[in-house]
Amino acid sequence: MKYLSNRLPRRIWLLAVLFGLGVPMHIANAQALEAPPETPKIPISNEYHGQKVIDDYEWLENAEEPKVRAWTEAQTKRTRSYLESLPEYNRFLEEFQKDIVGKTVRYSDIKFAGGKVFASKFEPPKPQPVIICRTSLSKEGEEQTVFDPAALDAKGLTSYDWFEPSPDGSMIALSLSRGGSESGDLRFIRVADGKLLDEAIEHVQFGTAGGSVAWSADGKGVFYTRYPRNGEREVADLNFYQQVYYHELGSPASIDRYEIGKGFPRIAEILLDRSPAGPWILATVSNGDGGEYEHFVRNSDGKWSQVTKFEDGIKKVVFGGSDKLFLLSVKGAVRGQVLRVDLGDANPTLKESKVVVPEAANSAITDIAASGTDLLVNDIVGGPSRLRHFDVEGHPKGGIDTPDLSAVLDMGVTEAGDFLLTVSSYTKPVEELLYAPKTEQLNDTGMNWQSAVDFNDIEEQRVFVISKDGTKIPLSILMVKGTQLDGKNPTILYGYGGFGLSELPRMEIYLRSWFNRGGIYAIAHVRGGGEYGEPWHQAGMLLNKQNVIDDFAACAKFLADQKYCSPATLGVFGGSNGGITIGGLITQHPDLSRAAAIYSGVLDVLRAELEPNGEFNTTEYGSVKNRDQFLAKYGYSPYHHVTDGVKYPAVLIEAGENDHRVGSWHGKKMAARLQAATSSGLPILLSVSTTAGHGFGTAFAERLKNEATLYTFFYDQLATGASPIRKQ
Repeated sequence: MKYLSNRLPRRIWLLAVLFGLGVPMHIANAQALEAPPETPKIPISNEYHGQKVIDDYEWLENAEEPKVRAWTEAQTKRTRSYLESLPEYNRFLEEFQKDIVGKTVRYSDIKFAGGKVFASKFEPPKPQPVIICRTSLSKEGEEQTVFDPAALDAKGLTSYDWFEPSPDGSMIALSLSRGGSESGDLRFIRVADGKLLDEAIEHVQFGTAGGSVAWSADGKGVFYTRYPRNGEREVADLNFYQQVYYHELGSPASIDRYEIGKGFPRIAEILLDRSPAGPWILATVSNGDGGEYEHFVRNSDGKWSQVTKFEDGIKKVVFGGSDKLFLLSVKGAVRGQVLRVDLGDANPTLKESKVVVPEAANSAITDIAASGTDLLVNDIVGGPSRLRHFDVEGHPKGGIDTPDLSAVLDMGVTEAGDFLLTVSSYTKPVEELLYAPKTEQLNDTGMNWQSAVDFNDIEEQRVFVISKDGTKIPLSILMVKGTQLDGKNPTILYGYGGFGLSELPRMEIYLRSWFNRGGIYAIAHVRGGGEYGEPWHQAGMLLNKQNVIDDFAACAKFLADQKYCSPATLGVFGGSNGGITIGGLITQHPDLSRAAAIYSGVLDVLRAELEPNGEFNTTEYGSVKNRDQFLAKYGYSPYHHVTDGVKYPAVLIEAGENDHRVGSWHGKKMAARLQAATSSGLPILLSVSTTAGHGFGTAFAERLKNEATLYTFFYDQLATGASPIRKQ
């Protein structure tokens, strides 16, 4: 369940000024909440290592079953009708539209080819990002839209999963999918006139192993990821066994040439890259989602060589110009070191590598970028970033000044050998900054994010919380300056904790409306992420996953103990892998929060590996086939720890029927189980979209409504003060 940079956005003075109050007014005039639809219990017994596990709601896993469809539609209608009847829903929606539509511009996935700059551009109210081409990075650079998915689909349900320009910038290869499914076909666009060519290759992208493409050096064709075709493997294997093929433009896909992959694992995930102005192709192969990688390179003669193996501890490999590879290694250096392999040898291997940047004492290396002459190293120090500059021999050339408590989300290399840095913080829009190694100057570009809101009045606090086993957990807290810590502030605590993904500082514009209502927002940097490098990740994966929930619970308790809020005004929030974090909190510590929101969350950890993406996650979560791993998973699986008669918080669960990463049945089963078990009288709400998946590719209008729904739910539950409990 990698969520990467496409995670859905995280979610005192206004009402204090209007009403002279220290906390917001509670919401009134809400439509009465209907009782949930009847949910039959049909017990099914599954046995794991001699232990029987009874599941009353396994029947909800079949989304195509008419009874399941009708039940899901009734649950969704109940949830939407109730939340959209609350006065604050339309207020949030109107504020978001006022602050975002026509006033927000976000560039991402910036690439360089043929003297041009290509990027993904998100500019509401367009339903999906578009692909643009600019003459330069500067503010004076002319810009044209090369591809707008809305031209193909007026409903906004078609999106591109990724794109890659050809070496001369005349063509773009991209994956197109619908309804947030991430099930994409490879297509080609002519940049000069934006024409989408008829040429298409099916099933190059899916929500399990993803997909990728790299152009040949001459621009005549592409190397691409290919899934098995019907008849090549069993039906159950058609979204596994990814391989690499080569396609020459203008030729039928049926004659495409196999390149590499027959020996890769069933759960291999392949990422392709091309050396700048050189013949080399790099294939990064991950063994599922647990953080193990192999790397292969293809030379000009078409020969593939294996550079690294899974056991070598290499986390990332990048080209340095056209004749070097730089490798981020954690083997024997848990906080990371950088190695170099020269590509002069036709069969380069890790044996020829040398250390150019040794392990640091007080930070972990999370990313590297290189040109033919320079190397940048991105360190993480518990959350914020630190950048260091070296030459290709590893000689230090100094640090690069970035704002305090900021993060470098990405580093790219221009055709001229300069570095494009994507820099974010909690209180400023993302900046795209250009670093010139020759002058060691950091300059603005014309591609900074634009926002109609500002966070100049927001205070950032970074504290440390002691977890159950004594580990110090970083906690970031955002609130309006001068907020009184009296235990009454409505507060949202976000958590994820998995796959080595760090919670990096980033400004979320939707939070402006939350802050205006006296809200506090906090981010728990729990184990399982990468805030302190690979050891931090490993301390929250496999048999150590319970640590993630313990860390999050400690953060929730800290916020109440220190009077930022109280359990009655605390809401917890997360999705995807974060479903384990949030679900674990409410089932193990139901008294620590008043409300919880979970989107696309993993909740039944035992049966998760039976879905297409679930097997990829076994390298992160473990497998029920292994007794020790089963016992660990059964020990924290949220769905299996719902207990009858417990007073659970209010819960909002959102899911997408087109989600191929985490099936919507996780949310359906959890909602049914909580509705049957809770004695608190607080609502258990389920909303399932038929036009969305894991969050990627969701049309803007639907995204906006989802955000309004989320904040309405939290405001309704947390800002009510002494409001009466709404009956289930």
